[in-house]
Amino acid sequence: MSEPARATATGRRRPRLYNQAYCEALVQHCQRGGSVSSFAVSIGVSLETLTAWCKDDAEFANAWEWAFSELASQLEGLMLAQRTAMSALWVRVGELEPDFRALAASMVGSDADKVARWNALMDDVNSRFKAR
Repeated sequence: MSEPARATATGRRRPRLYNQAYCEALVQHCQRGGSVSSFAVSIGVSLETLTAWCKDDAEFANAWEWAFSELASQLEGLMLAQRTAMSALWVRVGELEPDFRALAASMVGSDADKVARWNALMDDVNSRFKAR
């Protein structure tokens, strides 16, 4: 789809850069992990130009929505992976808890107050983990 030339700030006319092939290219770019901003850079336009294309062209607006849906899906996947990794870490911390308590006791010696504070900290960590 071609649009008539537009006037620039200097009054000169230039053709619009939009190409309908950008619709599919935008979605594919985001599916490969690229961002909308990096897509704009890759085709030599600004993010503002892409948003203007959304207003001017329903097909590009639809591609824009698909691209953001793809990015949202990727973000959700990353968040889930991070949560899984953190859960695994907390399970490992729970397994090592007796060793941590023994290490703390050996580091602080016979200072019962420090040992009590360390044990209280470990109990707090465990209760927070179990509450999840």
